[in-house]
Parts: sequence; structure tokens; C-alpha cells
Amino acid sequence: MPSLQIRVRGSDCVSTGYQNSAQDRQCRVELRIRFSAYSLSTGWDLVGFKPQPLVTDETVWVYLSSIAGHYPMNSVWVYNNESADWIRIDSSDVLRPGQAIWILVTAPAKLKP
Repeated sequence: MPSLQIRVRGSDCVSTGYQNSAQDRQCRVELRIRFSAYSLSTGWDLVGFKPQPLVTDETVWVYLSSIAGHYPMNSVWVYNNESADWIRIDSSDVLRPGQAIWILVTAPAKLKP
């Protein structure tokens, strides 16, 4: 479940000229969406590619960097819609939103997208 953080700083607000009213100030709002981590168990795990906002694709190496050392690289597989088959991928291959990977995890780990 994503969490939502909204922060308004006084310095980000400007007066609109409406004195003593709710419309007197306009403020810039900063939104940050952070996804919770996947809890991976020892053995095979199916993980969806869920990038951070504004990320369209990412290499396998970058996406799995939070669990480096917890899986052998030759044990990461992605489904190929064109061939209707699972294919082994390496660290330089690119993941795209909507894809899922099977990964063999050697110890419990938290994948932080």
C-alpha cells in the first residue's frame, strides 16, 4: 500500500491579495509517493515491476539493487508476451511497468522498488 506525504512550507506560500480570507494564500504542495517493500522468502518469488513514479523502465541490476547478494543472477526470469514463454534475463536487461519476474532468493530479503 503506497503512503502519501504532503508537506507545505510557509516559504512556498504567496499572498493573493485577499486579506484575512481562506483564499489569501496559495501554497506549493510537494507530493512524494513511496511504495512499500516486497518481503521475499527463501526460494522462488514472483515479483511485479513497480517502479517509482515517473520511472518508465529500469535495468534489472538497478531494480534489484536493494537485495544484491540475496540471489544468483542466473536465476531471474521474465515473461515474454511475444513468445509466450519465460526467459532468463541478466543485469543489463530492462524491465518495464507491468512485467513480473521470477527470482530465486537465497535468504529472506526486502525488495525496495
